[in-house]
Amino acid sequence: DRVSLLVFVSFSMPEQSLRRLLAQASRVRARVLLRGLVGDSLPETANRVRSLIGRASAGMAIDPQAFEAFDVQAVPTFVLTRGSADPRGCREAACAADSASVTGDVSLDYALEFIARNSPPFAADAAALHARLTTQGQR
Repeated sequence: DRVSLLVFVSFSMPEQSLRRLLAQASRVRARVLLRGLVGDSLPETANRVRSLIGRASAGMAIDPQAFEAFDVQAVPTFVLTRGSADPRGCREAACAADSASVTGDVSLDYALEFIARNSPPFAADAAALHARLTTQGQR
């Protein structure tokens, strides 16, 4: 099965943390997800995303279903999952059962190291993503 890395974030996080996570996520092709719109406004949300991303190749998506499927209660939360990253394909218990996660204001490399150490079924996948992140970060 294909492994997907999801990074759950919010505009309530410090801007510097968001920029760092977006840069790291783009290097490993992780999906960066928001729960909803800023002020219930698509234009306002788009402006915030554009100002945050700038010229980077990163992107963000709005996916409240993913927040529910993986029971994300705090941000940032990092989830490594097998199969489709589309949460509509699983119920909450099934998503959680086939994933490994870590929550806290940490870098993506730390989150991957943590998953590699603490989630044996995902250790090899997390280590491979971590290696790609650190290798591309040195270029």
